Amino acid sequence: VFYSDGNIACQACAAGKKAESAGLSVCTNCIAGTISSNGAATCSVCSAGLFSAEMSSSCTQCLAGTKSSAGASVCSACSSGSIASFNGADVCTTCPAGKSANAEKTACISCLAGYYSLDGASTCIACEEGKYSPINAAGNSVCTSCGSGTYTDLPSASSCLICETGTYSGTSAITCISCLAGSYNDLVSQSACKLCPVGTFQSSTKQSSCGS
Repeated sequence: VFYSDGNIACQACAAGKKAESAGLSVCTNCIAGTISSNGAATCSVCSAGLFSAEMSSSCTQCLAGTKSSAGASVCSACSSGSIASFNGADVCTTCPAGKSANAEKTACISCLAGYYSLDGASTCIACEEGKYSPINAAGNSVCTSCGSGTYTDLPSASSCLICETGTYSGTSAITCISCLAGSYNDLVSQSACKLCPVGTFQSSTKQSSCGS
């Protein structure tokens, strides 16, 4: 706790230093990740979520977006797709599916409509053509295939478009297919074309009716 250079009375070690035994002529610096107050015999380890430089008298909280374990000399940034939303964190939390970590790694942000993400994502992924994801406050973890009779020809779609009369489509379609000659579709959003009834015909494609 105290030291002397042999010429003056014993003095208390300054904060950030220690004297672990009697009869010392100098105090020892506390190493990074530990601290002491005036007159300390030992240095105390900074708790998880805190850090300190060498010869420190107090520990400092890690900022949001970073973390530390006990005895840390510096704080570590959260890994990709994880966050620390408050100061003094000892662990980072993985963002759930449907969300991604912001650039500061302080919050998980819901994916916009037309996008999705898996657990631990650092960015949301655009839905591919033929699929969509709707508006969802919690974000979307998957994209949904467009149903029969609908399509989308663009990525990051939030909904599918309806196939017009005279056309059709299967699932996950990126375009509608025209009905062939001899067939028709008089309704929208159909999965197949109808054959012209007996006694009627259609010589053109993409038609909504047959002639007699």
